Amino acid sequence: MVPPDRFIPIAEETGLIVTLGEQVLRTACRDFARWRKAPGQANLVLSVNLSLGQLESPDSITRLWAIIEETGVDPRALKLEVTETAMMLQEHAILDGLQALREFGVRLVIDDFGTGYSSLGQLHRLPFDGIKLDRSFVARISEGRQHVELIRTVVAMADVLNFEMVAEGIETAEESQLLQGMGCPLGQGYFFGRPMECAQVVEMLGQSAGAAV
Repeated sequence: MVPPDRFIPIAEETGLIVTLGEQVLRTACRDFARWRKAPGQANLVLSVNLSLGQLESPDSITRLWAIIEETGVDPRALKLEVTETAMMLQEHAILDGLQALREFGVRLVIDDFGTGYSSLGQLHRLPFDGIKLDRSFVARISEGRQHVELIRTVVAMADVLNFEMVAEGIETAEESQLLQGMGCPLGQGYFFGRPMECAQVVEMLGQSAGAAV
């Protein structure tokens, strides 16, 4: 297995990230549209990462929207994640394109929050609906009061800006409980589940029909 932090930089350097990213989005949306029709799964939400290379393409937004229409996915159930570092470039063409997607119902999330150089002044002007706290913060949550208070501050900031807050990299019950106690409503990580093949996801959804996933 080759981890993303090895192959994604190579794909970005060679320009393959655009084709790769579109294929990932198309496959995810196609499968998701089918899963969401299963009994009890009408509230499922899909999150997909976008790279800076995809956003910089001249017709990027048109191509992204074509995939959404082609696969029949409900745009209101789709979250597109862009890293904080990429968004701090704030190129007007990129921001205008993302705003257009947002107006069609797609939700936008700043990924890896805390690793870039954003400020409160920038955040409230960006066309985003949520932030995903970088796993490096969660990994240090048990190291002392300072790290806990830092996360608590980010949670409070997200609430003020009316951003949905997600913590990533949760690996233990203790981390999950601490974050919930701070008011963080959503999380992802190995504590909840590891990466699955498509067939495994279908099986999991079948077992959880009628329940929240």
